[in-house]
Amino acid sequence: ADPCQTMILSPAFLIGCAAFEEGQRAAIRRIVKRVKNYTTLKNGDPAMRVMEEVWRRMDGKGDQMWRGESGVLKNSKGQRDGGRESSWDWQIVARDLEVDFLAT
Repeated sequence: ADPCQTMILSPAFLIGCAAFEEGQRAAIRRIVKRVKNYTTLKNGDPAMRVMEEVWRRMDGKGDQMWRGESGVLKNSKGQRDGGRESSWDWQIVARDLEVDFLAT
């Protein structure tokens, strides 16, 4: 695999976390799939998992919300899930999903 291809995942991930339109998201999905297939790197899967959750929150498709002791909106699993408000912080989304990966 060409080492240069591994560097494409980082910008694709960051751009993907800011993709509000479905057309943009489809393009990011294709890019991540190509990088994964070309490089056989496993970090494409957790990157997509985090982006899919970011997009779900962007779209306001959060679970039923309740305020925890800290006053932060959380879902039924006790994870932060404030819908659109929580979509901007992909690191918290990754932590909530218990996904630990390098976006490289």
